Amino acid sequence: MFDDDVGFDADLPPILKYVILDLIIVTGIDTSAVDIVADISSLCKQNTCHLILAGIPRVIRPALKTGGVKPSVTNRHLSFSPDLEAALGKAEDELLKNVGHNEQKAADAGAELKHKRVMSMIDHGLRNALREIDTQHNLSLATHLETLEKSTTPIEIKAGDKLNDVGPQHDLPRGLYFIEAGLLRCEHDSSASLTRGRSRSNFFAAPHLSSALDSIGQVQARSATVGRCANILKKNPGVALQNNVFRLARVGPGWVIGSISDIMGQNIPGTYHALTPCRVHHLPFQTIEELEVEDPVLILHLYKLLSHLAARRQEMTIGQLATLRSIMSATAPTKPISRSKMSGLNQIM
Repeated sequence: MFDDDVGFDADLPPILKYVILDLIIVTGIDTSAVDIVADISSLCKQNTCHLILAGIPRVIRPALKTGGVKPSVTNRHLSFSPDLEAALGKAEDELLKNVGHNEQKAADAGAELKHKRVMSMIDHGLRNALREIDTQHNLSLATHLETLEKSTTPIEIKAGDKLNDVGPQHDLPRGLYFIEAGLLRCEHDSSASLTRGRSRSNFFAAPHLSSALDSIGQVQARSATVGRCANILKKNPGVALQNNVFRLARVGPGWVIGSISDIMGQNIPGTYHALTPCRVHHLPFQTIEELEVEDPVLILHLYKLLSHLAARRQEMTIGQLATLRSIMSATAPTKPISRSKMSGLNQIM
């Protein structure tokens, strides 16, 4: 995995920065297996590689800790993750931040736009956002949508803050949010599927305590097990609720938040955290309805833009699902393939 000796002229794959071991289906482990995991951890530490152990069952955690396989001050290269999806998200986020320096680049680009805006004393933020969409998606709709500038409101978000704080009860006001600068991380509650919806009153509430208005047909569907858990929580108010929030996506310039909810007539799902200082432009849904009557051609171009972005998101999702399926269903080789052999295979293919 970390070899550098190559006997032929070929481009080497990059040295591994993260290794993920999924132990979700492991029901037992002996000392020899613990020693192997410890050797993997030691090898990753020697080569400055981060090892993530995903989905570790409670029954095998004591054995791993006894063998020294646990995060600590001396084992900062090692971490635990609740499941494979969370581990992949964590590794991807850290690669983008520490290797690709995407957050720093986004922060620098936002600072440059702010400087230009202050120097010119004219705010053309929406035009910048529209031009970025045209550039990234090979479109030519920015000139047709520039008149929306007078109908939008710029919103500044500090790094670490949430875009959802602009609306009551952590629900974003309906409408479109054109991202001019910065990066945001979208998080969602994976347990929302238990009630077929997300609680509008409390995004972090347990699914069995959410509003029935969020479910299909106004019915709060729940199993007997969930019902018993709800009863226990009612009798013990001090019991902490489990946080099932997971990272859904990262969005930045070239994308629009709220297009799905605008079409479906629902509130914008998820919580958006600013990874860097961000600036977005809000176009209220009520304004869009008014413009449908006053300027239908303008709204036609807007819907054309939204449909294209929705198609791109669907295409990217299908590609990510295919990658995740290949990871989940791939048969592990008996011996790791060296970088030199991978280089040779890539050259042949």
